[in-house]
Amino acid sequence: MDDSRIWNVDLLAARGLLAELKLEATEDALKKVAGHLSAHRRSSYTWAAKRVHSNAVETLEDVSKAEFAHRDGKWADGFRFAEQCILELMPETLLELSEERTQTKGQILRTLVRKAKRERLNI
Repeated sequence: MDDSRIWNVDLLAARGLLAELKLEATEDALKKVAGHLSAHRRSSYTWAAKRVHSNAVETLEDVSKAEFAHRDGKWADGFRFAEQCILELMPETLLELSEERTQTKGQILRTLVRKAKRERLNI
């Protein structure tokens, strides 16, 4: 089984399901069931990531309405920058669901720091 989208947890669940149904756990049956469970897991994760992203955006909108009038310009600039980062973030990357190779947290942080420095220096 060389399908990288199938995780060990999918294989374990497939073996358990086949055993529960008293079906033979052939290589082909395991691959088919694990593939189905993998697709379901990824679909659930994608749904959850989109919901988390949507809730984060809604929360930022609510906070901005309540706080911008009471805060100074520096706070507003920082808030807008954070809001921009969240809005530019694709929901699938929240749980590292993309099929492409994902960046490490360190790489993402370094990119954000470099971007902030460029913006501060107006480069």
